Amino acid sequence: MHLHLGRSGAALTAFLAGATLLAGCGGSSVGNTATGRIRVVDASPNAGTADILINGASAYGDMAYFTTAGNASQPASPYLYIGPQTGVPFTYTTSQSLPSGASATTNNFDLSQNQYYTAFLIGRYDTYSSSPSDPRFLQVVVPAPRASANSSLATLRVLNAAPDAGFTTPTVNNVATPTAGSVNVSVGAPATSFNGVTYATASSYQTLAPGSNISVTVTLPGGGPVTTGTINLSAGTVYTLVVAENAIPNGVTPATYQLRLLSE
Repeated sequence: MHLHLGRSGAALTAFLAGATLLAGCGGSSVGNTATGRIRVVDASPNAGTADILINGASAYGDMAYFTTAGNASQPASPYLYIGPQTGVPFTYTTSQSLPSGASATTNNFDLSQNQYYTAFLIGRYDTYSSSPSDPRFLQVVVPAPRASANSSLATLRVLNAAPDAGFTTPTVNNVATPTAGSVNVSVGAPATSFNGVTYATASSYQTLAPGSNISVTVTLPGGGPVTTGTINLSAGTVYTLVVAENAIPNGVTPATYQLRLLSE
């Protein structure tokens, strides 16, 4: 059964495999099975209009790059109820046609009771990453659930959603092997460091003093700047700082990057 959460926030409900329920947070759960929450974010700069499918059901079908339902001030969908289950398949559809012979990647994740999750569509769509064997190919990732808030501090983690940051194609056994990179992120002064955050993964959470215009610097492990910026952090709030890509390079133009701070 296909589920779509409309712009009005009204939700249809659908039973998924294993009696998992996916519904708008304004909806109802059945038998208290839907005790968790999940939302979705399109963090791919050129996937077009996208939808993330959770166990075959549409989570939110009107997303663009950090934009939901045409609203750029709403980078993430509303939270949906979802029941606990192991090995839940996450995939996607986009308004772009995938390269000939390629199909959408499916990744499986475990979802637990009473947890809040965010699913991110990441990667790039173009002829330079036309195969699922390329780590930059479009995929959905679901990092660990939201941490508990600290009433006097901000809680922050970093998600590396920048497919070209540190990307290389080393030759292994005479075969060019695409390899994802990682980033180092320094926040504030004295610095709180999130080092070696591999593409398509999130760091562990750390607590920081709240404040405004807190400096952020992103570098590659081998040196070289990626991007800089500032963020505002509030006590008692949990955040994911996304290292994202502004535009997909064409093989000649270097990639450029930006920071996106999402409260959870």
